[in-house]
Amino acid sequence: MLQMACARAGAILVNINPAYRSHELRFTLTKSRMKAIFLWHADTRADYEAILQDAIPGQSLELQHTVYFDSSLWEELLHAPGEIPSDIQAHEVSNIQYTSGTTGFPKGVMLTHYNQVNNGVLLARGMCYTEKDRVCIPVPLYHCFGCVIGNMSALASGAAMVFPS
Repeated sequence: MLQMACARAGAILVNINPAYRSHELRFTLTKSRMKAIFLWHADTRADYEAILQDAIPGQSLELQHTVYFDSSLWEELLHAPGEIPSDIQAHEVSNIQYTSGTTGFPKGVMLTHYNQVNNGVLLARGMCYTEKDRVCIPVPLYHCFGCVIGNMSALASGAAMVFPS
């Protein structure tokens, strides 16, 4: 939902691995110049609010908004009226995917609207997906396969997306 909302609003989506610790989150917040973050307070794996609070002190961040999915602010945003810009261009950056950082710190790979849709269309064609198919996306949406290939190929073909729990 956030991926499509960001794309339609002309915002750049930066997915964050929920396994990040505060130093990794701090790195991503700083490098991406993220202005808003959407997250849960906590789940069975981690206290995300505490990780965020540990990442912020002493940093010069552009972060202006923190929206927790289990808050009234998220509910307000779901029902807020808004204008969709009409000047969004296909070759504008719409997503920054951070690499795994196996050779050092993760690098932010900038993907445009065109990159993502083209990847989805080509994969959907190659796999012969139709609207009758179901695409199982067993990988996390912060990962390039989940966010770009799985998600966009299903959208491009009209196939339904299935997210195992």
